[in-house]
Formats: sequence, structure tokens, C-alpha cells
Amino acid sequence: LPTATSAPVEDDFICLFANPAAPGQVSHCLLAPEATRIRARLYGLDGRLYADQRLSAGNFQLPTALRTGLYLLRGEQADGLVKHYKMIIRP
Repeated sequence: LPTATSAPVEDDFICLFANPAAPGQVSHCLLAPEATRIRARLYGLDGRLYADQRLSAGNFQLPTALRTGLYLLRGEQADGLVKHYKMIIRP
């Protein structure tokens, strides 16, 4: 899994920043040119689903009720390729 950073992290089809992020913040998911649509799901470490969004380019809106901690963002392309990313939520 890519590590957290305040600079963009490029890993295949998603470049995710800001990370760490605050609850309710818009995180920018820059998609690689070949990734036209992404389904992004945000999970807590307990397995609970906090967000499920379809992205065609651009932004992932974080829920406002997130607690400080580590979350997992699962990105899935239409062709079935799946990548996981660490997402840190700060106060």
C-alpha cells in the first residue's frame, strides 16, 4: 500500500492527495488517462464502509463524520483492476 503524504502519490490509476486529510475535505483523485471510471470505496479498519463513490475524474468527497485514524481506499476500474490505498484522517 502506498504511504501517506501531503504530495501526490502516483500508483497506477490513482494519484491521491491530500493525505492526511480532514473529515469532509475533498481529496483529489487524479486518474491516469487509461482509467476513465473508478469506483472508490472508503473502509475503516473494522471493515465498515464509509463511502462509495464513482469517479470519472477528479474528486473524492470524504464523509464529515470520520474519526481521526487510518482508513483504506479501494479503487476499482471498470475492467476489474483493484488497488488499495491508505488514507489518514487527521483532526
